[in-house]
Amino acid sequence: MKITRLLTALALLTSWFATGALAQESPGQATITAVTGAAQVSLNGSSLRATAGLKLPQGSIISTGKDGQVSIQVHEGIVAVAARNTKVEIERLSVSTNGTRNALMNLLTGNLSTSLDPARKSVTNYGVRTANGVALAKGTTLMVSVGDKTCTVSVLVGNVTVNWDGGISVSIAGNTPSDMTSSLGGQVRTESLAAALASNSTPGLADALAGAAAAVATVATNTAQVTAVIEAVAKVIGHGPAAAPTLANATALILTASFSAVANALPGTDGAALAQALILASNSVPGNSPMDASLLTPAVGGASNPVIQAKLHP
Repeated sequence: MKITRLLTALALLTSWFATGALAQESPGQATITAVTGAAQVSLNGSSLRATAGLKLPQGSIISTGKDGQVSIQVHEGIVAVAARNTKVEIERLSVSTNGTRNALMNLLTGNLSTSLDPARKSVTNYGVRTANGVALAKGTTLMVSVGDKTCTVSVLVGNVTVNWDGGISVSIAGNTPSDMTSSLGGQVRTESLAAALASNSTPGLADALAGAAAAVATVATNTAQVTAVIEAVAKVIGHGPAAAPTLANATALILTASFSAVANALPGTDGAALAQALILASNSVPGNSPMDASLLTPAVGGASNPVIQAKLHP
Protein backbone atom coordinates (compact mmCIF):
# COMPACT_ATOMS: atom_id res chain seq x y z
CA MET A 1 0.00 0.00 0.00
CA LYS A 2 2.86 2.39 0.86
CA ILE A 3 4.44 1.74 -2.55
CA THR A 4 1.22 2.44 -4.46
CA ARG A 5 0.61 5.69 -2.57
CA LEU A 6 4.21 6.72 -3.30
CA LEU A 7 3.62 6.12 -7.01
CA THR A 8 0.50 8.29 -6.90
CA ALA A 9 2.33 11.08 -5.08
CA LEU A 10 5.23 10.95 -7.55
CA ALA A 11 2.84 11.16 -10.51
CA LEU A 12 1.23 14.27 -9.05
CA LEU A 13 4.53 15.91 -8.19
CA THR A 14 5.88 15.18 -11.67
CA SER A 15 2.94 17.03 -13.18
CA TRP A 16 3.59 20.07 -11.00
CA PHE A 17 7.38 20.04 -11.61
CA ALA A 18 6.79 19.94 -15.37
CA THR A 19 5.15 23.36 -15.28
CA GLY A 20 7.45 24.86 -12.68
CA ALA A 21 4.63 25.04 -10.14
CA LEU A 22 6.86 24.08 -7.23
CA ALA A 23 9.32 26.92 -7.67
CA GLN A 24 8.59 29.60 -5.01
CA GLU A 25 4.98 29.53 -3.92
CA SER A 26 2.82 31.84 -1.84
CA PRO A 27 -0.26 30.66 0.12
CA GLY A 28 -3.66 31.09 -1.49
CA GLN A 29 -7.15 31.52 -0.11
CA ALA A 30 -10.37 30.04 -1.44
CA THR A 31 -13.76 31.67 -0.91
CA ILE A 32 -17.17 30.16 -0.27
CA THR A 33 -19.53 31.70 -2.83
CA ALA A 34 -22.79 29.94 -1.97
CA VAL A 35 -24.22 27.63 0.69
CA THR A 36 -27.42 25.60 0.70
CA GLY A 37 -28.56 23.66 3.75
CA ALA A 38 -26.28 22.58 6.57
CA ALA A 39 -22.49 22.83 6.14
CA GLN A 40 -19.48 23.30 8.42
CA VAL A 41 -15.86 24.36 8.00
CA SER A 42 -13.10 23.00 10.26
CA LEU A 43 -9.57 24.37 10.62
CA ASN A 44 -6.95 23.67 13.30
CA GLY A 45 -9.48 21.98 15.54
CA SER A 46 -12.06 24.78 15.35
CA SER A 47 -15.41 24.47 13.60
CA LEU A 48 -17.78 27.13 12.27
CA ARG A 49 -20.83 27.34 10.06
CA ALA A 50 -20.11 27.63 6.34
CA THR A 51 -21.33 30.98 4.99
CA ALA A 52 -20.98 32.82 1.69
CA GLY A 53 -17.89 35.04 1.69
CA LEU A 54 -15.96 32.92 4.20
CA LYS A 55 -12.24 32.66 3.33
CA LEU A 56 -10.70 29.19 3.31
CA PRO A 57 -6.93 28.77 3.74
CA GLN A 58 -5.01 25.61 3.01
CA GLY A 59 -5.97 22.88 5.47
CA SER A 60 -9.65 23.84 5.69
CA ILE A 61 -12.14 20.95 5.77
CA ILE A 62 -15.64 21.45 4.38
CA SER A 63 -18.43 19.11 5.51
CA THR A 64 -22.01 19.18 4.17
CA GLY A 65 -25.12 17.63 5.68
CA LYS A 66 -27.84 15.56 4.06
CA ASP A 67 -29.37 18.70 2.54
CA GLY A 68 -26.15 20.70 2.14
CA GLN A 69 -24.23 22.05 -0.83
CA VAL A 70 -21.25 24.43 -0.82
CA SER A 71 -19.78 26.28 -3.80
CA ILE A 72 -16.13 27.30 -3.48
CA GLN A 73 -14.05 29.59 -5.66
CA VAL A 74 -10.72 27.81 -5.29
CA HIS A 75 -8.88 30.24 -7.57
CA GLU A 76 -10.21 32.72 -10.11
CA GLY A 77 -11.82 30.60 -12.84
CA ILE A 78 -11.91 27.47 -10.64
CA VAL A 79 -15.24 26.66 -8.94
CA ALA A 80 -15.74 23.49 -6.89
CA VAL A 81 -19.13 22.33 -5.61
CA ALA A 82 -19.35 19.95 -2.63
CA ALA A 83 -22.66 18.07 -2.82
CA ARG A 84 -24.69 16.75 0.12
CA ASN A 85 -23.03 14.36 2.59
CA THR A 86 -19.56 15.37 1.43
CA LYS A 87 -16.32 15.93 3.33
CA VAL A 88 -13.39 17.50 1.49
CA GLU A 89 -10.10 19.05 2.62
CA ILE A 90 -8.23 21.81 0.81
CA GLU A 91 -4.94 19.95 1.03
CA ARG A 92 -2.89 22.36 -1.04
CA LEU A 93 -3.58 25.91 -2.20
CA SER A 94 -0.93 28.26 -3.54
CA VAL A 95 0.21 30.55 -6.34
CA SER A 96 3.68 30.22 -7.89
CA THR A 97 5.88 33.15 -8.80
CA ASN A 98 5.31 32.32 -12.47
CA GLY A 99 1.56 32.79 -11.99
CA THR A 100 0.60 29.11 -11.83
CA ARG A 101 -2.37 28.40 -9.55
CA ASN A 102 -1.96 25.16 -7.59
CA ALA A 103 -4.73 23.33 -5.77
CA LEU A 104 -5.17 19.80 -4.43
CA MET A 105 -8.49 18.79 -2.90
CA ASN A 106 -8.61 15.69 -0.70
CA LEU A 107 -12.07 14.17 -1.10
CA LEU A 108 -12.73 11.97 1.93
CA THR A 109 -16.33 11.07 1.13
CA GLY A 110 -19.21 12.26 -1.06
CA ASN A 111 -19.17 14.14 -4.36
CA LEU A 112 -17.01 17.06 -5.52
CA SER A 113 -17.62 18.68 -8.90
CA THR A 114 -15.23 21.25 -10.38
CA SER A 115 -15.28 23.63 -13.34
CA LEU A 116 -11.89 24.92 -14.52
CA ASP A 117 -11.73 27.81 -16.99
CA PRO A 118 -10.08 26.39 -20.17
CA ALA A 119 -8.71 29.87 -20.97
CA ARG A 120 -6.48 29.55 -17.87
CA LYS A 121 -5.35 25.95 -18.38
CA SER A 122 -1.73 26.97 -19.01
CA VAL A 123 -1.49 28.39 -15.47
CA THR A 124 -3.60 25.80 -13.66
CA ASN A 125 -2.52 22.70 -11.73
CA TYR A 126 -5.59 21.18 -10.11
CA GLY A 127 -6.07 17.77 -8.57
CA VAL A 128 -8.57 15.82 -6.52
CA ARG A 129 -7.13 13.12 -4.28
CA THR A 130 -9.12 10.11 -3.09
CA ALA A 131 -8.14 7.02 -1.10
CA ASN A 132 -7.66 5.20 -4.42
CA GLY A 133 -5.74 7.74 -6.50
CA VAL A 134 -5.53 11.30 -7.89
CA ALA A 135 -7.43 13.00 -10.72
CA LEU A 136 -5.47 15.76 -12.50
CA ALA A 137 -7.07 18.51 -14.59
CA LYS A 138 -6.29 21.92 -16.07
CA GLY A 139 -9.25 23.25 -18.08
CA THR A 140 -12.26 20.98 -17.81
CA THR A 141 -15.35 20.01 -15.83
CA LEU A 142 -14.93 16.91 -13.70
CA MET A 143 -16.85 15.04 -11.01
CA VAL A 144 -15.22 12.89 -8.34
CA SER A 145 -17.26 10.59 -6.10
CA VAL A 146 -16.15 8.57 -3.08
CA GLY A 147 -18.48 5.92 -1.68
CA ASP A 148 -18.04 3.11 0.83
CA LYS A 149 -16.01 0.98 -1.56
CA THR A 150 -15.83 2.79 -4.91
CA CYS A 151 -14.06 5.91 -6.16
CA THR A 152 -15.32 7.36 -9.45
CA VAL A 153 -14.05 10.15 -11.72
CA SER A 154 -16.29 11.47 -14.51
CA VAL A 155 -15.84 14.21 -17.12
CA LEU A 156 -18.61 16.42 -18.49
CA VAL A 157 -16.41 18.58 -20.72
CA GLY A 158 -12.67 18.32 -21.50
CA ASN A 159 -10.01 15.79 -20.52
CA VAL A 160 -8.77 14.38 -17.21
CA THR A 161 -5.92 12.04 -16.26
CA VAL A 162 -6.50 9.73 -13.29
CA ASN A 163 -3.53 8.08 -11.59
CA TRP A 164 -5.02 5.17 -9.68
CA ASP A 165 -3.11 3.30 -6.99
CA GLY A 166 -1.04 0.47 -8.37
CA GLY A 167 0.54 2.65 -11.07
CA ILE A 168 -2.55 2.54 -13.32
CA SER A 169 -3.06 5.74 -15.34
CA VAL A 170 -6.34 6.36 -17.19
CA SER A 171 -7.25 9.25 -19.50
CA ILE A 172 -10.93 10.11 -19.93
CA ALA A 173 -12.69 12.67 -22.16
CA GLY A 174 -16.13 14.25 -21.89
CA ASN A 175 -19.08 13.00 -23.97
CA THR A 176 -17.27 9.88 -25.20
CA PRO A 177 -17.75 6.15 -24.46
CA SER A 178 -14.85 6.55 -22.01
CA ASP A 179 -15.81 9.57 -19.92
CA MET A 180 -15.92 7.79 -16.55
CA THR A 181 -13.41 5.64 -14.68
CA SER A 182 -13.76 3.94 -11.31
CA SER A 183 -11.77 1.86 -8.85
CA LEU A 184 -13.31 -0.87 -6.72
CA GLY A 185 -11.08 -3.08 -4.58
CA GLY A 186 -8.09 -2.32 -6.81
CA GLN A 187 -10.01 -3.17 -9.97
CA VAL A 188 -10.10 -0.23 -12.40
CA ARG A 189 -12.67 0.12 -15.18
CA THR A 190 -13.58 2.74 -17.77
CA GLU A 191 -17.09 3.22 -19.16
CA SER A 192 -19.65 5.75 -20.34
CA LEU A 193 -21.10 8.19 -17.81
CA ALA A 194 -24.45 7.93 -19.59
CA ALA A 195 -24.42 4.14 -19.21
CA ALA A 196 -23.57 4.41 -15.51
CA LEU A 197 -26.44 6.85 -14.96
CA ALA A 198 -28.87 4.63 -16.88
CA SER A 199 -27.92 1.54 -14.87
CA ASN A 200 -27.82 3.45 -11.57
CA SER A 201 -24.68 1.47 -10.79
CA THR A 202 -22.89 4.35 -9.08
CA PRO A 203 -24.70 5.87 -6.07
CA GLY A 204 -24.44 9.65 -5.88
CA LEU A 205 -23.59 10.10 -9.54
CA ALA A 206 -26.71 12.20 -10.19
CA ASP A 207 -25.73 14.50 -7.30
CA ALA A 208 -22.24 14.84 -8.73
CA LEU A 209 -23.59 15.66 -12.18
CA ALA A 210 -25.94 18.31 -10.79
CA GLY A 211 -23.04 19.77 -8.84
CA ALA A 212 -20.91 19.93 -11.96
CA ALA A 213 -23.68 21.75 -13.79
CA ALA A 214 -23.96 24.25 -10.94
CA ALA A 215 -20.17 24.76 -10.92
CA VAL A 216 -20.14 25.60 -14.62
CA ALA A 217 -23.19 27.82 -14.36
CA THR A 218 -21.64 29.80 -11.51
CA VAL A 219 -19.04 31.25 -13.88
CA ALA A 220 -21.42 31.72 -16.84
CA THR A 221 -21.70 35.23 -18.27
CA ASN A 222 -24.59 34.94 -20.75
CA THR A 223 -27.68 32.86 -21.45
CA ALA A 224 -26.02 31.02 -24.36
CA GLN A 225 -23.41 29.58 -21.99
CA VAL A 226 -26.14 28.45 -19.62
CA THR A 227 -28.02 26.76 -22.45
CA ALA A 228 -24.82 25.01 -23.55
CA VAL A 229 -24.38 23.58 -20.05
CA ILE A 230 -27.97 22.31 -19.98
CA GLU A 231 -27.50 20.73 -23.42
CA ALA A 232 -24.30 18.99 -22.28
CA VAL A 233 -26.08 17.59 -19.24
CA ALA A 234 -29.03 16.48 -21.39
CA LYS A 235 -26.67 14.57 -23.72
CA VAL A 236 -25.15 12.72 -20.80
CA ILE A 237 -28.43 11.93 -19.06
CA GLY A 238 -30.37 11.06 -22.20
CA HIS A 239 -34.12 11.41 -22.65
CA GLY A 240 -37.23 9.61 -21.50
CA PRO A 241 -39.23 9.30 -18.25
CA ALA A 242 -36.35 7.79 -16.26
CA ALA A 243 -34.03 10.67 -17.14
CA ALA A 244 -36.54 13.48 -16.57
CA PRO A 245 -36.18 13.87 -12.75
CA THR A 246 -32.37 14.00 -12.89
CA LEU A 247 -32.36 16.47 -15.77
CA ALA A 248 -34.98 18.65 -14.08
CA ASN A 249 -32.97 18.72 -10.85
CA ALA A 250 -29.74 19.56 -12.67
CA THR A 251 -31.45 22.26 -14.71
CA ALA A 252 -32.93 23.89 -11.61
CA LEU A 253 -29.47 24.07 -10.06
CA ILE A 254 -27.97 25.43 -13.27
CA LEU A 255 -30.53 28.20 -13.59
CA THR A 256 -30.42 29.24 -9.95
CA ALA A 257 -26.61 29.19 -9.78
CA SER A 258 -26.18 31.05 -13.05
CA PHE A 259 -28.66 33.87 -12.45
CA SER A 260 -26.51 36.09 -10.25
CA ALA A 261 -23.37 35.36 -12.29
CA VAL A 262 -25.05 36.38 -15.54
CA ALA A 263 -26.76 39.39 -13.93
CA ASN A 264 -23.54 40.73 -12.46
CA ALA A 265 -21.68 40.23 -15.73
CA LEU A 266 -24.27 42.28 -17.63
CA PRO A 267 -24.87 45.57 -15.76
CA GLY A 268 -28.26 47.07 -16.47
CA THR A 269 -29.94 43.73 -17.08
CA ASP A 270 -33.57 43.53 -16.00
CA GLY A 271 -33.91 40.67 -13.53
CA ALA A 272 -37.36 39.53 -14.64
CA ALA A 273 -36.33 39.60 -18.30
CA LEU A 274 -33.18 37.60 -17.54
CA ALA A 275 -35.17 35.01 -15.60
CA GLN A 276 -37.54 34.62 -18.55
CA ALA A 277 -34.63 34.28 -21.00
CA LEU A 278 -33.00 31.55 -18.90
CA ILE A 279 -36.27 29.63 -18.57
CA LEU A 280 -36.90 29.83 -22.32
CA ALA A 281 -33.35 28.61 -22.97
CA SER A 282 -33.92 25.69 -20.62
CA ASN A 283 -37.24 24.76 -22.22
CA SER A 284 -35.66 24.79 -25.68
CA VAL A 285 -33.45 21.81 -24.82
CA PRO A 286 -34.94 18.56 -26.16
CA GLY A 287 -36.01 16.24 -23.37
CA ASN A 288 -35.95 18.87 -20.65
CA SER A 289 -38.90 19.24 -18.31
CA PRO A 290 -40.93 22.44 -18.91
CA MET A 291 -40.31 25.08 -16.26
CA ASP A 292 -41.65 28.55 -15.53
CA ALA A 293 -40.09 31.78 -14.27
CA SER A 294 -41.25 31.13 -10.70
CA LEU A 295 -38.28 28.78 -10.38
CA LEU A 296 -35.97 31.80 -10.36
CA THR A 297 -38.00 34.02 -8.03
CA PRO A 298 -35.63 33.51 -5.05
CA ALA A 299 -32.59 34.09 -7.26
CA VAL A 300 -34.09 37.27 -8.71
CA GLY A 301 -34.89 38.59 -5.25
CA GLY A 302 -31.40 37.84 -3.98
CA ALA A 303 -29.40 39.09 -6.96
CA SER A 304 -26.56 41.33 -5.83
CA ASN A 305 -26.51 43.52 -8.94
CA PRO A 306 -27.58 46.99 -7.70
CA VAL A 307 -29.16 47.85 -11.04
CA ILE A 308 -31.39 44.77 -10.85
CA GLN A 309 -32.22 45.52 -7.23
CA ALA A 310 -33.26 49.06 -8.18
CA LYS A 311 -35.55 47.76 -10.92
CA LEU A 312 -37.09 45.00 -8.84
CA HIS A 313 -37.42 47.09 -5.67
CA PRO A 314 -37.89 50.76 -6.76
